[in-house]
Amino acid sequence: MKKKNIIFFLPNYDIGGAAQSITNAVINLNPKKYNLFVFCLGKCAYKNKLINHKIKVCEINKSKTIFSFNKIKNKILSINKQTGLKSIFVSNINYANVLSLIFLTNIPNLKIVTVDRTPIQELDYNYNDLFLFCKNLLIKYLIKIFYKKASARVGNSKTLSSDLSKVTRCKIHTIYPYSLKSIKPQKSKKIKKKKITTILWIGRLSREKSLITLIKAINIINKEKLYIKIFGNGPEKKKYLNVIKNFNLTKKIKFFGYKSNIDKYLSNADLYVSTSLYEGFQNSMIEAINNNIPVISSSSYGGITDILKKNKFGHTYSVGDYKNLSILIKKFINNPKPFYKKSNLAKKNLKNFNFHVSTLKYEKIFDNI
Repeated sequence: MKKKNIIFFLPNYDIGGAAQSITNAVINLNPKKYNLFVFCLGKCAYKNKLINHKIKVCEINKSKTIFSFNKIKNKILSINKQTGLKSIFVSNINYANVLSLIFLTNIPNLKIVTVDRTPIQELDYNYNDLFLFCKNLLIKYLIKIFYKKASARVGNSKTLSSDLSKVTRCKIHTIYPYSLKSIKPQKSKKIKKKKITTILWIGRLSREKSLITLIKAINIINKEKLYIKIFGNGPEKKKYLNVIKNFNLTKKIKFFGYKSNIDKYLSNADLYVSTSLYEGFQNSMIEAINNNIPVISSSSYGGITDILKKNKFGHTYSVGDYKNLSILIKKFINNPKPFYKKSNLAKKNLKNFNFHVSTLKYEKIFDNI
């Protein structure tokens, strides 16, 4: 079988779940079968890691995805000419997928694979922004039209793939992100009430992650002995700091920025809380479960359903319901045993995700198109 060029494209290749998942996927592909490339706009946060694995990185000097496709097209044509091989362009994120299908489908010897890492319901959140409302409406319309032109379509959770399939009326392959190298042994743990309960929240400080839900919940139970550790960066940080200050919670809630190795922080935590409006597949939640940490999560759209099976493997609450979240946290403080029972079940369920077959699933798609 001839080699193929595989080009992964993510517009914003900054530190975060999507970029990390793509990096793990690319470096685990077989270099004997594929010439591997990563395209992005601006700087690639994982450039050194990719280059160390002999993956070529192309940083395109454009700030807007729609204006980058002339350069992307020329780069693909150059790669095709130099190698004389078929190329597969793997676009990630819905708006980039649509634009790829519009601007690149006429390139000879090029196939396009779309990967969705956030649920289609993301496009229903407009935050009272008229421009965003119009943009999301247009993207959703274009998804219905253009996704049919892709050679293959991938979603990163079964729930996401099912919802997207209903909208596009196309087959969506499910490939879970390569979230874990290995599943840690199950630990028997003596459960006892602690003097201070340590809660971890991990994610980008952006509107869709809804950290404000946790802050409001902690404000309700601020007399409890709690220590909240926030890991992540993002545009909403200043806003959150102001809210925390106004609630007089600065001693309880601390920000630690992004950490590449979150394991050592998870091992010292008592509880993991997720507050997202929607999620594709939450890698940090998988890591928390792997470290035997109980989970409380919003019942958000996307992969949370795959991970927690509603309330079977963790405790869930309605999106944005900070009052119910505060009740669940207080229940955990007073009696953590039911939470650890679900955590143990969640840990046993991790093997069902078969993270290590993710690479093989990608290769099967690439080899068949």
